Formats: sequence, structure tokens, C-alpha cells
Amino acid sequence: MDARFNNYMEGQLRGNLSDIEMPDSYYAKAETAYAALTKYLTRRDSEIRQYDPEISLQGSIKTGTAIKPITDDGSYDVDIVCNLLHLTKSDITQKQFKSLVGIEVRGYASKHNMEHEPRDGKRCWTLEYADEANFHMDVLPTIDNTEWHRRAMKFKGLEFKPEAKFLAHTDKRRDDYEQITQDWLTTNPSGYADWFLDAAMFNEYRTRTAEKRAYASVEEMKVYEVKAPLQQYVQILKRHRDIWFSERPNHSAPRSIVITTLAGKAYEGIATHAGWFEDMSQVLLTMTSFIQKDNEGYRLCNPANELENFLEEWSDEDASFFDEWIKAAISDLLSPGCELRNDFPKDVRTQMRRSLGLPTNSGLVTRTASELLRKISSLSHHKTLSLPIVDIVPVSIRAEKCWGGGIFRQFQSGDPLPKEAELKFYAVADDLKHYEVKWQITNDGAEATKAKCLRGGFYQGKIVNGRRFRGEETSYLGEHYVECYLIKDGVCYGQSEPFIVNITNTKESYARQ
Repeated sequence: MDARFNNYMEGQLRGNLSDIEMPDSYYAKAETAYAALTKYLTRRDSEIRQYDPEISLQGSIKTGTAIKPITDDGSYDVDIVCNLLHLTKSDITQKQFKSLVGIEVRGYASKHNMEHEPRDGKRCWTLEYADEANFHMDVLPTIDNTEWHRRAMKFKGLEFKPEAKFLAHTDKRRDDYEQITQDWLTTNPSGYADWFLDAAMFNEYRTRTAEKRAYASVEEMKVYEVKAPLQQYVQILKRHRDIWFSERPNHSAPRSIVITTLAGKAYEGIATHAGWFEDMSQVLLTMTSFIQKDNEGYRLCNPANELENFLEEWSDEDASFFDEWIKAAISDLLSPGCELRNDFPKDVRTQMRRSLGLPTNSGLVTRTASELLRKISSLSHHKTLSLPIVDIVPVSIRAEKCWGGGIFRQFQSGDPLPKEAELKFYAVADDLKHYEVKWQITNDGAEATKAKCLRGGFYQGKIVNGRRFRGEETSYLGEHYVECYLIKDGVCYGQSEPFIVNITNTKESYARQ
């Protein structure tokens, strides 16, 4: 693939993520709600305190792949495990166990004056939070089942990690729901999250991000502040799934854990990571190869529990629609067969955003142009950058001035300046070394017009002691403008706000500064 095309598509897809992913503030709300429920369930007079309850997060909050709902009345799911360490399957039926945990969940809802009664679902108790985040908290009652499950795995010749922790959970659809039995459904939520985050190389990206943002330690950085590429791929695919199947209401959409598992397996299978978009392409193109079919049906085993088949209920129709969806995702998100040109077809960008349920009135993913930028762009001599602009890397300008042989001092956009002053403009952004820095200088006003020096074109800067800057002098009265662009492989990844150079006849006042 062409490097410019890959970088352009990466910019478009990553630029859409802010409209898709769960906001950091909502992750913080979910953590607060989780902490409050944990405190209540483990309090001294709790009905389940004697069984040593252990509360933990699972699901998309744990794996960092949560996305926004596609409708205004949709909700975010927060998945919680309530594991009782000192209770066994020989002590209680699934129904009795579900009711025991339900007493505490109902008590929590009552204490906090929640608008809705907790819902007794197939496996979980569901708490509905009536705030702007519109959370649904699913509480899954579980009993430790590690030893029994390990014996079952050994019997079938399956391997497991020594630290694996298997949990038996309730399911009211089972025939033995009201009977004492050892045959409960079993899962390993913490093991699954560990597998996925390892596949995503999450700790490596977290360390890298912490260093970039100058955190004192990795631990200071919230887990939800980091998004590894694999997490982003899953978020994009889940959103595309939601939109595609919402237009086909008669067919069941694949579960998020199926998408997450297939994407993780495909990402693990990449021998050499070539780049963000290249890796996403590889994931999408190879996902379906990890679905197996035998005489018993379709199979995709939980990587953290080989006895759990995520596709146990799949039919041939489910598999067929999954294949159709994958083909649609490849077409909408990868645009195979296209090449990047300055007249890159608008309908490709539009189709990408439409397939993600996003507004399509803007062709490029970019920030909203400021009034100043619109003013400058309207000047006839202000050139237009002849490259695709995705504008996902924040960049700003720091300026310094020197007049009459003095020292350079910082000044702000719009500050009055005299003629014959020396100026330096520095590009300020993360990882500048990865980009070419271009400068655009645009003059305006009567003196520059009379001197036929309106300029408006693009210029190279200099690098001194690792700092990227552009030197200029003040020559003509009026307001003039400096802009900075970050360019890589023929794509502009960042564009600064224009910096105003305000040249006035005020040498006396300047000398007093």
C-alpha cells in the first residue's frame, strides 16, 4: 500500500475515535460507582460478608474498549463480578445464590434512592443509573470454581495457566437452576482481560505514553487514559457492527466478546507491526480465519478458558451475516483499491463516517476553523496547502523577539512590535522529530501591498539544539500571520492556530518593556 494513503486513512479513522469511544470522564464515573458498590457489598453488616466477597470489574471497561451507544437513550454497560470465596456449589443452588446476592443489590439501590428496581436478568442483576452517563451496571454472582474446572480441563487434555482463576456463575436458563449441582457454567474474566491487554501490548504503550506526558511514574496514569492500537481497532469495529446491524433489525449482531477475541487473535498473529493502518487492515482481513466449524457447530474458544465456546449458539445464518458484516467493514473502513490523490473522492470519506453513524457534512476529520483562520484563508495571496490535512496532532507556536541588539524575550500573539525587530517562532508539539515542519508567512496591510511583499507561501525552518524554528524580521506596519504545519509522508497531521505579528510605530513603548 502507498504510505501516504495509509497515513491518510489512519488519520481519518483515529480522528473519528473521539466521537465513538467512551469519554474519560465516564470511565471515572464508572470507577466511582464501582467503588461505591464494592464498599456497600463488603460492609460489616452485609448479608454476604461472611462469604468473603471479592468485587472486580470485567468486560469492556476492564479491556478499555467501551464505546458510546448509537442512540441518545442508549446506555453504557459496566460489568461487575461479585465472587464469594467462602461458598461452594455444594452449599447452594444457582437460584438461591442469585437471590442472596440480589438482597444486597436491591438494598444498595434502595439506599441510593435509585429510580428503577434492580432487574433480575438471565445471569446478572442490573442496576440502572439515571444520570447523564446513563449507566447500566451488570452484577454477575460467582463462586470460585478453580479446582473443579482444572480437573475438567486436565481430563480433556487442555492446558491452563497456574494463576488462572475460574469462576462458576448463575444462569436462570439452565434446567438445573434450582438444583444442587456441580455443573455450573464457568468463566475466567480476569484471565480474559489479561490475555487481551497482553495481546494489545498495553503495558508497553502505557509506559510510552506516561513518558511522553511526563508522568512521575506509570502508576500515576489512569488505565483509561491509554489506548493501544488493538483497543482502538475493537472500538471502531464494535461501532461499525452497531450501525450495520441496526439497519438489519431481524438479525442478531455478534457479541462484543466475539469481535474482541477475533481481533485480539488476529493482532497476535501479526509477525511484524508495520503501522497503525496496516495492522488494522491485517486484523480485519484475517479475523474470520480464527472461526472454526466442526460437526458440533461453530467454535471460538475463550483464550482464558478453553472449555468456553463463544459461538456455541451460532447458526449458519449467524455465520453468514457475520461474513457479510466483515466484508462491509473492509469496504467502509479500509477502502481497498483506492489511492490517495489531492482530489481524494469525498464519497470515500463520507462512506466511512456514515458507516460509523457519524455526521457526514464535513469531508475531512479536522478541527473547526477559527474566525481568524477563516479570515486569513480568505486573503487571495494566502496559499492553500496542497496536501491532505487530518489535523490530529496538536501544535502551537512560541514566539520570541529581540530589538536593538538586546536579548530574545517571549511575546504573545497580537502584542505590539516595532519595525526592525528580530523574531523567532518555535514549533511546540509532542514527538516533533517524527515530522517535517513547514511555516507559512502571510503579510497584510498597505505597506506590504505597496512593497509587493504580501507573501502567503510556505517556508522551511531551521533546527538548532533540537528545536525547530523560523526566523523573521519586522518590516511593514500592519497585522501579519505565521502558521506552522506538521507533515509526514505527504500528509499534514497538525496545523497551528495563526500567530498574529502586530507591527506598529511604537519603538518608544517597546523600549520600555
